[in-house]
Amino acid sequence: MGEGKGWISIYRKIQDSWLWQEKPFDKAHAWIDLLLLANHQDKKTLLGNELVVVKRGSFITSQKKLMYRWGWGSEKTRRFLKLLHSDGMIKIETDKKKTTIVINNYEEYQNQNGLSADIPSDTANKQNENRTQTEHNQNANRIQSETNNNDNNVNNDNKNIYCPNSNEFRLASYLFNFIKRNNPDAREPNLQKWSKQFDYILRIDKRDIEEAKSVIKWCQNDDFWCTNILSPDKLRKQYDRLLVQMKQPVKTAIKDKGHFNDYSQRPFDPTLEAKLLGWDNDSKG
Repeated sequence: MGEGKGWISIYRKIQDSWLWQEKPFDKAHAWIDLLLLANHQDKKTLLGNELVVVKRGSFITSQKKLMYRWGWGSEKTRRFLKLLHSDGMIKIETDKKKTTIVINNYEEYQNQNGLSADIPSDTANKQNENRTQTEHNQNANRIQSETNNNDNNVNNDNKNIYCPNSNEFRLASYLFNFIKRNNPDAREPNLQKWSKQFDYILRIDKRDIEEAKSVIKWCQNDDFWCTNILSPDKLRKQYDRLLVQMKQPVKTAIKDKGHFNDYSQRPFDPTLEAKLLGWDNDSKG
């Protein structure tokens, strides 16, 4: 067994692995994630109309974003960050615009040359020379969106990240699960973008969440609207019309010359919602 001396380097691409997607994280998983999120060099990033420098070993984030990344609740995330802070592992710097997490003793996890302190200095220098050109080529090919390792859209951090327990994300999932029921081949959308649209519906349009839920259920069980409302954007545009039609008394279909007038509602199993969506079973989560 090793004695825990020295260190190994971890490529940030590990965050794209299926292993990294399993949630919820444990504490060790979350700690390593913080190390990977930290900038390996000083970088400038645009925060609103202000250009700020994010120092090596630090990154800008929010508790809400970390909750989503780790699959945790708000209180668990807050307690974990407080624990790391009290143990001297991180510093948390907060102002009106942002929250910055600083990894204390970052050089212990990744020194400037990316080389172990156990390697003799002359060997380290040769390896460093060989790495310089390689790193230059890698940086040249890196996409421009990677201006900040932790968040390409940091100025929208508090607006665009919706945790799975948020009303916006739940409504996005609610709509998609109905769409999936009607079309099993439907591809899963970007639920974060859908959540943002539901944020507009709830916050800007001042729609009641239970009303929005009822409108979703009604339109997805209507023969006409279920093929036309396939995104929250379409739902928002047609919301008033859907609401009016939903509140109208159900018309009896009249057979006329071999066809039926109007569109009839599909039979709806009252237990289907709980079975497929789990909306009413939040206490089990």
